[in-house]
Amino acid sequence: MIKLISASLLAALALTLAPAAEARKGQIQDIDFGAITCKAFLNDLSTASEEDAGAIFLWLDGYLSGVSGDTVLRWDGMSSFAEE
Repeated sequence: MIKLISASLLAALALTLAPAAEARKGQIQDIDFGAITCKAFLNDLSTASEEDAGAIFLWLDGYLSGVSGDTVLRWDGMSSFAEE
């Protein structure tokens, strides 16, 4: 009985969250880093949500780590981005 209730709650949660995830997917636009200027990128980034901006920076960090071979995340260097 507990398994049935758990499965039902999980299914209800999935059905509740699916439309929200689909709506967000429609808002996301691809970024062509070969065609965009730094100014345009920063303007777009300034209007992005924190979640989207974080995803972009996470991807950029992963890409650059792969290119450079430096795969260490240095937290002390990250704090400079938060300072105004």
